[in-house]
Amino acid sequence: NRPWQFVLDISLGYMIYAARVHEEENVYPRTLNIGPISTAAKLSVKQICDLTSGCIEGFKYELKVLPLRYKEHKYLSLDTQKMVNYLKWSPKYSAYMAVKQTMEWYRMVEFENIDRSEACLTLLNYYLKRIELAN
Repeated sequence: NRPWQFVLDISLGYMIYAARVHEEENVYPRTLNIGPISTAAKLSVKQICDLTSGCIEGFKYELKVLPLRYKEHKYLSLDTQKMVNYLKWSPKYSAYMAVKQTMEWYRMVEFENIDRSEACLTLLNYYLKRIELAN
């Protein structure tokens, strides 16, 4: 399982962090992780594929479990305690919404032939409206 997150959440989190460090450098830690704070954000690859197939009509997949060539932890996570304590901020999208929006971008670009930049701007505007409503 992995802590899935949306690229705009990560970007916004780090911009908030950078702005606050710029304002009060000695108050904030030199490093912190930006990421999901909920265990609900930890999804398996199969769960991600299932979510994806629900977003794109006709999407089918076959998972193959290959033997690992190296040792890896079964569950990966980030320690986001500093993010919560210092920034008083958390990502706005659930793992489900992150996958849904990523697949929406893919659908616009691959199936509707919308320019990649235009698709990015469309999703960015949607994201900004959602976080504005949440505040």
